[in-house]
Amino acid sequence: MSLADLVSLVGILVALALYVMLLVTASRQRLARGPAERRRPAGTALAVGAGLLGVAWNAGAAAFLVLSHARRASLPEEALRAVAFGALGFLVAVFVDAAVRPWGSHAHPAAVWVRRAAYAMAGVAAALHAAQPMLGRATPSVPGLRLLAIGSLGIVPFVLWTAPRGQRLHRGLLSAAAVLASALCALHLAEHLPGTDTWSAALFGHHASLPLIVAILYQDYRFAFADLFLKRALALTLLAGIVLGLYLAVVGPILSAGAGRPGTHPAPVWILGLWVATALAFPSLQRLTNRFVDSVVLRRPDYARLRADIAELASGLDSAEPMLDGVCVRLAAALRARVTWSRLDETGPAPTNERSEPSTIVLPTHEPPRFTLEVRELPPGKRLLSDDVVLLDAVASSVARRLDSVRLVRERCERDYREQEIARLATEAELRALRAQLNPHFLFNALNTIGYLMRAAPDRAFGTLLDLTRLLRAVLKRSGDFVTLGQELELVRAYLAIESARFEDRLRTVIDVPPALLAWQVPPLVLQPLVENAIKHGITLRAEGGEVSVVARASDAEGMLVVYVVDSGVGTSDGAITSGRKRGLGLSSVERRLAAYYGEAASIDVTSRPGLGTRATLRIPPRPAPALLDARREGPTEERTSDRSARV
Repeated sequence: MSLADLVSLVGILVALALYVMLLVTASRQRLARGPAERRRPAGTALAVGAGLLGVAWNAGAAAFLVLSHARRASLPEEALRAVAFGALGFLVAVFVDAAVRPWGSHAHPAAVWVRRAAYAMAGVAAALHAAQPMLGRATPSVPGLRLLAIGSLGIVPFVLWTAPRGQRLHRGLLSAAAVLASALCALHLAEHLPGTDTWSAALFGHHASLPLIVAILYQDYRFAFADLFLKRALALTLLAGIVLGLYLAVVGPILSAGAGRPGTHPAPVWILGLWVATALAFPSLQRLTNRFVDSVVLRRPDYARLRADIAELASGLDSAEPMLDGVCVRLAAALRARVTWSRLDETGPAPTNERSEPSTIVLPTHEPPRFTLEVRELPPGKRLLSDDVVLLDAVASSVARRLDSVRLVRERCERDYREQEIARLATEAELRALRAQLNPHFLFNALNTIGYLMRAAPDRAFGTLLDLTRLLRAVLKRSGDFVTLGQELELVRAYLAIESARFEDRLRTVIDVPPALLAWQVPPLVLQPLVENAIKHGITLRAEGGEVSVVARASDAEGMLVVYVVDSGVGTSDGAITSGRKRGLGLSSVERRLAAYYGEAASIDVTSRPGLGTRATLRIPPRPAPALLDARREGPTEERTSDRSARV
């Protein structure tokens, strides 16, 4: 093959690869759209048609270029050539159709006649090419190519004229230039003789479809993948140039030097080696072209770093408003546009992302509230291309996951708080019920004592009644959760004074508490029931009476307050103690209140020996359970929920 043929083959292969990419991308986009969108004539159908026609023309041109050096074309081959040249004419017509009917604008009244003229021109040219094999002539038809060239030249002014206002200098002028270049190429193909072209003529005259695909790529052909095509086109063109240079510089001289010496020809080794080298070099070429397009042509920042920055920003915030504000600021700087967010109506169905300009990106959260990001006020001539769309989709997914996580954490905190609040209210209700049961019980026993004194010792009954008054006043004033051990001992002393008036010399009392322990916080009415049990079940049943001792000590090993209530009464068995705990009110009340305040940290243990007396050992930690304190220190429901969410 001559140098001109090599240049033609490289150009045809580059165009074929570009049209294949266009066909694949447009087909995928078309399948992703709904039925209504597929029926739009100016939609992806034109892109798919252009891809099919471009592939047909360039694949046929490549086959004809290779086969023309082997032998004379047969009739089937001539028919295929007619199909390929017919595809070239309809490719020009499809491009004109798309150029005079751009999206987002009202078509010019004369646009329909321009489209009809283009398709009529292509149909006549295709018919002339199809008639050549039937008449036994070589394909293509020279009149058909001339008609295509002259018709395209005549359509150029109308393409520029029917372009919408505001797009004539951008879309209209570029489309007209592409049609003009294709017309000149068709005219060259009609006039040239095989084997007479120079490499420059082959470069500029044999690629009628290349100006069209370049215009399609530059204009983003109605969908945002121009940057993808541009990167692939540059990488492919650079690779084709390297391959052609290596062939001319290395393989060609080796083939010439080894001609006529079979058996020692090194060309296959060199060809295979250079083939592997170019295959390994293509990823590096692609990365190089990607960086060039992003940094020089599109002037983009590093999108990977931007996504990481936005993810770090979102992970450090737990509220939707500041998170979305920060995301909009960073996207606006990267896209050089105005980016805002808004809250969607939560009553309707969950929306989906539909690309438009200004673009609206829905954050795909699983549950309401839902938000959107809106990209507006792009710079003149700038559009959202595929990498921009990928960035926005990635940011939307990342932010949506963070919003879902924040919502779940907030809901979990609110649920945990509600459970704690229910438990706290249940505990308080139980404590109030226990205290309401204990106060009448204590009052009943005290009144029984006064009634006994009024019969047995009326002169002492009045003093005991005054003691009971002071005692009841102290009990009723205790509305808090805790009192000091000193205050509890005052209540115990008052109660023992009343009981001493009843038992006289039969009751002896001892209270041994170090002054350092008097400030220890204890639940109210935690000692009086133990002292009452000691008198009722120990001293009362013994004829000679006995002694009741209240002794308090600090346990250095456990850091707890240990209080002993010991009596020298009749004592009892372990079974009777267990049965009394189930049936009695005083001891069970103390145990349940200790469990409510301290959990398993506090305990009460009762031991007894018949005839020797009973000892109740009470162990109280220095402070109540932290969960109870936190629940009681919290404020109103709304404030606590907000504060918990902020802390999370």
